[in-house]
Amino acid sequence: MARSHRAAESAAFAVSLQFALLPFSFVVSILQPFWGTTAEAAARGDLDWVKSQATKLRRGGAILGLSFGVVIAIWGEHLIRFWLGKPIGLGWPLLACTGAYLSLAVWEYLHFVLCLGCGRIAEASTMVFARSAAFALVAPWLVAWWGGTGVWAGLCVSVLVCTAWRMPRLAERSFGSTCRIRKSFTSGLSQ
Repeated sequence: MARSHRAAESAAFAVSLQFALLPFSFVVSILQPFWGTTAEAAARGDLDWVKSQATKLRRGGAILGLSFGVVIAIWGEHLIRFWLGKPIGLGWPLLACTGAYLSLAVWEYLHFVLCLGCGRIAEASTMVFARSAAFALVAPWLVAWWGGTGVWAGLCVSVLVCTAWRMPRLAERSFGSTCRIRKSFTSGLSQ
């Protein structure tokens, strides 16, 4: 970014990155414990609990992710002025793409946690890696053409194409097969 664009534009992107990481870190701290609790419930064969938690996480995560995304897109300039004490002037397209990516990242991460808890570590990690690799291949062109806005837009597209719909399907498939396998395994151990 700094090689192909002015310093002010690179700095604006860096601010948008920090601005997105702050709420995303908050979301991660809320969702991370569900990896362990989902794994425990799956090991006990408590499929009903896993499904009910998945429903609650999806609702809560969607609301939280969309809320953060909309707040960043609409009131981002005001929040940054409050946060840093001076206006930065990121512009609406950069903030809108940052907010959209934050919403999508929350959706992806909550399903990632559910997949990990149900033992689908390899499949979920491969999806995230493939998404990241695909984005890394096109990122230099996105930066050259559209700067920071292109980076955020490219990240949005990478989530939409690679994980936003596949990860929830993997999680749904995991709720039945993995939990049943673990239930039969753990019941065999207790005998």
